[in-house]
Amino acid sequence: GIQIEEFHDLKQELEEICEAFLTNQRHKKIFVAAKVAATLDGFLALKTGQSQWITGEDSRIWSHELRGSHDAVLVGVNTLLMDNASLNIRHPRFEKKNKVVILDSRGRGLQKAKELKIFSAHQPEDLIWVVEKGFGQSYKGSLIEVESTRDLPLVLNSLWDFGLRSILVE
Repeated sequence: GIQIEEFHDLKQELEEICEAFLTNQRHKKIFVAAKVAATLDGFLALKTGQSQWITGEDSRIWSHELRGSHDAVLVGVNTLLMDNASLNIRHPRFEKKNKVVILDSRGRGLQKAKELKIFSAHQPEDLIWVVEKGFGQSYKGSLIEVESTRDLPLVLNSLWDFGLRSILVE
């Protein structure tokens, strides 16, 4: 018995504001966003292979805001090993700790625990390793074993079952 009025003029804007929540509710699927840093000529790294600082300060601030607005950041093991990034949130608007999902089919990143910043920047339970069956037995944190890390629907369904609702792919 409550009268409502639909805001037709704002429908698209409201959909965008709530897109992660609406994806979860309508499709029972994890919301996936992607962020890519590229050089002006379209490459992901400099000719030297360095990729850490190819963007400016404003872009880095925005990246941390994006991390803060998602449940987790997802990277592949090659990105993790090449960049050795902390992948945490360094933005004044967010005080939360984020989770990091690492697609690491053979557990190569797990073998470099002493060398990688990610292990000192996060608690083990906030690092979610997605490995193929048989490659993560020794890890003491969050581990998801799948038949193939290349099967993205399977990986995303596993992350949904783990309780994640939105991820930012970096």
